[in-house]
Amino acid sequence: MDKDPWDKDPERKAPWESETRINNLWGKDPQEPEKALPPPEPIDPKVYRLVTPHGREFWLGFLYLFLHLFFLGDIIYLVLWDLGLEFSLVQVNLIFMALGTVFLLLTMRRFLQESFVRFLHFGLSNLWVLPLGYAIRFALSIPVTLIFVDFASTLETTVGPNEELVRDFLYQNPLPSIFMVVILAPILEEILFRGVIFGPLRKKSRFLAYFVSTALFAFLHIVAFLLLTFDPSLFFIMLFYVPAGIAFCWAYEKSGSIWTAILLHAVMNLVAVLLGPVLL
Repeated sequence: MDKDPWDKDPERKAPWESETRINNLWGKDPQEPEKALPPPEPIDPKVYRLVTPHGREFWLGFLYLFLHLFFLGDIIYLVLWDLGLEFSLVQVNLIFMALGTVFLLLTMRRFLQESFVRFLHFGLSNLWVLPLGYAIRFALSIPVTLIFVDFASTLETTVGPNEELVRDFLYQNPLPSIFMVVILAPILEEILFRGVIFGPLRKKSRFLAYFVSTALFAFLHIVAFLLLTFDPSLFFIMLFYVPAGIAFCWAYEKSGSIWTAILLHAVMNLVAVLLGPVLL
């Protein structure tokens, strides 16, 4: 494994490399044979190479996630209403997504810069993650699709309300909508659900990291409709987003860089826009 380019200690070794540490305590008997300390407990290399936000970046991202899920959209509507400005639903969502993206790019720039250096440092080795990540999402979508087919009679539609809304956006105002779906959404959602949630949790528990990150990612796509309709079937719609959420987590974990997950997310959304509402 190549060293991280921002690691300023030239003597540092990867923590999973076996190394015998000699006990050099002061006052030891010179005739006594040197005692080797037990080797350090191996560390998962996936965890070691995962670039994650720390300190203020993490807390700002975490607080913004809560704001993004429940309050920011309403705040924007109220501000525009008070100013007497009239915007279409597409324009309001564009403002919503743009504000969040700019905020995260500014407040988490150190995390994003280090993650980008990681992405460039391993170069083409990160690119193979993209087709494999897409394949993971496709394979996991098969059982989810079968579940939806089995329960189609109990649901009004097999397409989530978020997909119907995005389809309307693309029809009404295609260019701003494509910009939201292909550029803003991948950056914003990957920083929040993979960078802020998955990365720190992955260092504690792999299962918990995948579960919480994917669940919150799926919840994002129904929360606005849930607050409006209180329709419990929307929780079933959340399954629709699980395959993509798992694939994005895997891409981030495998490459160590959030930019790999962002790129995979952008590619998936672009394909969905070009070929139809598969998963946006």
